[in-house]
Amino acid sequence: MNGTLLASFFGTTDHRSLEKIPQNLQNAAIGIEDVRFYQHIGVDPIGITRAFVRTSGGRRQGRSQHHHPAIGPEPFPDPRKDPQRKIREILLALQIERNYSKKEILEMYLNQIYFGEGSYGVESASGFISESTWKT
Repeated sequence: MNGTLLASFFGTTDHRSLEKIPQNLQNAAIGIEDVRFYQHIGVDPIGITRAFVRTSGGRRQGRSQHHHPAIGPEPFPDPRKDPQRKIREILLALQIERNYSKKEILEMYLNQIYFGEGSYGVESASGFISESTWKT
């Protein structure tokens, strides 16, 4: 627990501090994943209610993904969406909120999510974009 990196997912240790990530990208991630990210404590009662109502109608509704990077890409690999799993996800999100600031959670999220073209994390994605040739 001295801050030494033990392992890295997706074969990269690229990391960009939140201060170096453009504010527009931060805003876009929050707008897409969880517009009330800064207002709740890891669990959004409004989002849970909306998901429950929409899911009960037969349409599946997602959840915020911001808290997953703090512990890995998929904390509960069991694909079943049963009530016990949801309870574990809620408890995990609350625990992450107790241990990390919102800025730290967002930074972890942006440094681990998939941006396409084999790029995981904003550093890897920015390298892909800067190395690409753009044709107009």
